Amino acid sequence: MNLKISNSVILILLVLFVSCSGIMKSEENSYFVWIVGDVKIISDGVEKSAELNGVIKKTDTIITGEKSYAAVRINENAMIKLSENSEINFDIILNPGDKSLLLKKGEVTARVDKLLKDDNFEIKTPTALAAVRGTIYSVRYDETGDNIIIVAVLEGKVEVTERNSNKKETASSKQTIVVKSEDQLLEIRDMTEDEELMNASIKDIPVLKKVKIDAQELNRKNTEMMDKVKVIRNKNTEAKRKAMPKSLAEIKEQYGRIDKIILYNGKVIQGVIIKRGEKWTVLIPGKYIYIDSKTVQDTPPSM
Repeated sequence: MNLKISNSVILILLVLFVSCSGIMKSEENSYFVWIVGDVKIISDGVEKSAELNGVIKKTDTIITGEKSYAAVRINENAMIKLSENSEINFDIILNPGDKSLLLKKGEVTARVDKLLKDDNFEIKTPTALAAVRGTIYSVRYDETGDNIIIVAVLEGKVEVTERNSNKKETASSKQTIVVKSEDQLLEIRDMTEDEELMNASIKDIPVLKKVKIDAQELNRKNTEMMDKVKVIRNKNTEAKRKAMPKSLAEIKEQYGRIDKIILYNGKVIQGVIIKRGEKWTVLIPGKYIYIDSKTVQDTPPSM
């Protein structure tokens, strides 16, 4: 089923683990432990290249480029690994034991050890809401045609709430929740091979500061893992492409309507509007296209 996402939805992942030790006391204890390729940090409005052991502060943003990755240790009890072409913001500190991160695009994998009873570790995205109880999980904001949020849990449990309808679903270990917000749907399924590979890869990065990171070996393992993931995801993308409607008749059969979009330059586009916002996602026969909302003059009633 194709997905439609509302920009008004927020995904919040709360990792709540009980332990006798370990609490996030300050964002000053967040710093880079592994960097590959083009990794930038925006701090106090200034963009610069990330450096090993460089501190990440409240409101800082990390951006990874093509074939670029970064791992950040957060105190002695958490680690996040940012995949290529991703962007994450160290959003806010809610309370002394809380950490909030905003995934703006791409994919992040998190491993959290030893939170105190009332501590929270949050990852948000632009589109859904969830409460996670697990030590290893990943969040992927898929900005391609479907615009979905994928929360995959390797260990523990995750409870996801679709914000508009307040519907909830809980996934256990090796399960995934797919958030389809505009349809007010939460789908639960088994974790796929690529999701399991992404989640397991963070185990290669030691959380404890005293354990030395072998960057060369980590780079080798990461390259090997990502090669496998890309092969799997490319196959999935090709399968989805082949399954796309090839004509307006097939689109209407699947969606029950045909939308007409009239642009200021006189061009008329027919298909189905998947997502509105600054950029519209529109499915036309055989592919998705993206339209700047400022170029749209009118959208007559659907046929």
